[in-house]
Amino acid sequence: MDIHAEALHHLLARCRWWDQRATYTQRVGLGEVFIVAGQSNAAGWSESLFLGSSDDVRLGTLSNGGLAWRNADDPQMVFGGGSVWPLVGQELSASTGLPVGFINVAEGGSSIREWQKGGRLYAQLLQALQATRPYYVRAILWAQGESDSDLTSEQYAHYLSALIEAINDDLQSGQYSVPWVVARSSYNKGAVFDGPRDGVDVVVRSGFAQPGPDTDLLGPEFREADSVHLNGAGTRAAAALWVEVLMEDFYSGQR
Repeated sequence: MDIHAEALHHLLARCRWWDQRATYTQRVGLGEVFIVAGQSNAAGWSESLFLGSSDDVRLGTLSNGGLAWRNADDPQMVFGGGSVWPLVGQELSASTGLPVGFINVAEGGSSIREWQKGGRLYAQLLQALQATRPYYVRAILWAQGESDSDLTSEQYAHYLSALIEAINDDLQSGQYSVPWVVARSSYNKGAVFDGPRDGVDVVVRSGFAQPGPDTDLLGPEFREADSVHLNGAGTRAAAALWVEVLMEDFYSGQR
């Protein structure tokens, strides 16, 4: 049997049996995988849908305890809208030469309180992580805060730190941890809120997570009519912010 690997993610196998020859080519999913968690701007809620530029940008969904992969075209989930992830994946794949996959478990309208251990969203996040074994993921990308304008920075930092600690404790009893990249994402009805924003800063300074993009910088012209969700221009702008952060955090030597 002759085996040839091309660009780390294509496999060509040829086998010979007596006077017959069979050739079989199969895509192998080797590359970078990110899990997306948070609320609607992480899930994707723009009225503008975006498409993955190639088969090198993939979306994984939980299925029977495992993962089913497809092209990362929007919507990322049933009844969802446009998201940054096809655009982010396109840029990362072009820059690194690797396939890029996202597993999106974000849920619109969710509070950080709903992501705590023992709840449904926590279980879904942990299941997504466990489904990637034995290789796990490059990072968890967290964008949430619009639903938690009532929290103080201390409260938000407590909830986010507890979530990160609990996930890491549940991954092989603390023997494995995954990096978190957390965005400042609190923009709601034309205002931003210090509780979630400063809470993210506290968590970053404590070393629990790496700083993500500040999507609160994207004002009214980047929002849908509801003054919460990113519109098409806002989705493109937020994608550029995510790419800048992820390239700096994980691929600075490949610029």
